[in-house]
Amino acid sequence: TVTGALTTFVTFLVLSFAQFRGLSQFGMVASIGVLATLASMLVTLPALILLFQRWRPVEITPSHPEPESTEALQRTLNRLAPVAGALVVLLSIGAAIYAPKLQFEETWRDVGKISWPWQPSEQVKEQRELIRWRARRAAEHISLQAELVRKRIAPKTYVPSRRQKTIGQKYVNATRGQQSSMPTILLFDDTERLRVVQRRFQQDMAAGELDTIRAANSIWAFMPGTLDEQKARAAELVKLKQMLDEEPTRFLSKKERDQLEKLKPQLDAKPFGLHELPLWTKRLFKEAGPKAHAAAAGEPFAYEYLLYITERINQMDGPQARAYLKDIEGVREQTGATFRVGSQAYIYTAMLDEIRHDGSRMMGIALVLVFLLLIAAFRHPGRALMSILPLLVGVFWMMGMCAWLGIKLDFFNMIILPAILGIGVDDGVHFTMHYLDGGRGSLPNAVRHVGSAIIMTSITSIIGFGGLAVTNYRGLQSIGNVAIVGILCTLLATLLVLPPLIVLMERVASPPGPLSRLSVDPGEGGA
Repeated sequence: TVTGALTTFVTFLVLSFAQFRGLSQFGMVASIGVLATLASMLVTLPALILLFQRWRPVEITPSHPEPESTEALQRTLNRLAPVAGALVVLLSIGAAIYAPKLQFEETWRDVGKISWPWQPSEQVKEQRELIRWRARRAAEHISLQAELVRKRIAPKTYVPSRRQKTIGQKYVNATRGQQSSMPTILLFDDTERLRVVQRRFQQDMAAGELDTIRAANSIWAFMPGTLDEQKARAAELVKLKQMLDEEPTRFLSKKERDQLEKLKPQLDAKPFGLHELPLWTKRLFKEAGPKAHAAAAGEPFAYEYLLYITERINQMDGPQARAYLKDIEGVREQTGATFRVGSQAYIYTAMLDEIRHDGSRMMGIALVLVFLLLIAAFRHPGRALMSILPLLVGVFWMMGMCAWLGIKLDFFNMIILPAILGIGVDDGVHFTMHYLDGGRGSLPNAVRHVGSAIIMTSITSIIGFGGLAVTNYRGLQSIGNVAIVGILCTLLATLLVLPPLIVLMERVASPPGPLSRLSVDPGEGGA
């Protein structure tokens, strides 16, 4: 039990050194929890047993199976060993086919989404979506034609139908596709470089070279050109005002003359600079915080250094976000400008890369440390390899099973992989320890006593993670699904790999070796 707990503790302890805080905090909490439960079991459980024995003594009769039943179970195991070996080979072949297809989900809205093997393929889904889209377009066309027919039949009484728009449609119409709820922010230290970069963005977008970017706006977007351009326009406005003053307006209707009088004051527009813009435009680009640029003289805050980039893509989609950031970096290289990037896409892709890199690296380190710990516990590399073999096989099967079921790895279920390692290695450790303690010929007892125990512990773990699999949040569902598949595969690997392997080794090997009894000389301090 101590060995199994320590191996689980090591897997979580290694995870606590990950750079990504979500992984590291999970590792710290889980490692502390493993030690706490181990200490509680070693200290509290024996004390409770003694107390209950004093309160209500129970006479326990040790169970000694009949030799005939043990021999019958041994013969059964010998007969089933080739069948179990064949199943191991078949499952391993299937895992070898599907495991390379296991993918890491990089789209936020698809996290936890499962494409079951019996469900339609992605191509069929795309065809169905295309059919729905065409049906909607056809319905809209028919509705428009019906409106035209109504208008043609009764033009005097015709009233166009008012269509209620959704909140999303109203938002899109209000922003006119030029704003984003979370745009990318480029922060400059030089306003001239900002204007150069903005012009480059606009030129590349006009040339159709930046497919992922919709707009690039700064405070300079509110300026009607340079000062010289404004003076040229002001001269034209003066000419227009003189013409309106000289030309007669009696041929206009009263309503038109009123509109003209309202427009005339606007012809007095004068050239203005950046600092004369209305305050509401400056607030759109306001800097705040202790590291904000110093405000210019007479200004309440700095606003000249921010450039907003509006995307055409989903920033929470890994491939699209990387293409989007690549376009921004391309403009940086073309202009040679220096700026800092604040982007949801940048944070999301960095999180994905850290989780994938940290997760795989930490899992490799954890496996090596667990193996070294098992060597120290069993005092023999062969025994350690024997105890960890079901875990390695089970994880391999889990990868193939997840790929076959359409379950993808993601930044949620990556944190559950250490738990699968800890639970899986416990099964192999308990089975191997019990068998080696009994020595050659004790496989029936190991199967009888340890088999039911590891099945029970696996079932309780599956029930615990099953609660996550039935939640409404797909991130938690992905954790539960991977945990259930992983625990089942490691349990199945323990039951299918170790008994046939021991039967084979008993036939071809003889002590001393991995099958020798776990004992030492009395002078060495016990078993």
